[in-house]
Amino acid sequence: MYGEVRLRRGGENTAMTYHDARTGRQVRGRWWRPVALRCAVIGNVTLVLSMYGCVGSRDEIPFVAFDAERTGTKMLRPGAQTTACRTRILGSAVGDGTSPVDRALRALVALDGEADALTKVTIETRSIGLGFFDRTCVTARADVVRTISVVRLPAPPGHEGHH
Repeated sequence: MYGEVRLRRGGENTAMTYHDARTGRQVRGRWWRPVALRCAVIGNVTLVLSMYGCVGSRDEIPFVAFDAERTGTKMLRPGAQTTACRTRILGSAVGDGTSPVDRALRALVALDGEADALTKVTIETRSIGLGFFDRTCVTARADVVRTISVVRLPAPPGHEGHH
């Protein structure tokens, strides 16, 4: 009653017993696997590319000082520029994790041993995201200055409008 079952695969007849026979789904799986793998790869690439994003911004700050007691400045390095970047993979920062804006501003101040403030600061931010990967770069341009004390003398009464 159970005898031999003949299945035809790839142009050859293979004799096998009832217990060796495979179901139609198992036989079909041989050609189906590469197609399914190809579809999965195309789907994943499409998903990653659909999460791609790029953002940029530019901000200007008139004065940045780490010690706000003094208000006068002496020019040390006009038009200095630095860049700092931060990379995140799956939301976790690679490296020290500090803000790239803070690192860029502190690097500008570190350009001169006397410097303790920045004027005419321009900050440009560029970010690229690929879902699991994010890279943010900050470029800071500024005049590197040293703050100096300013002495303000009160004017006698009646001289408030004269210079």
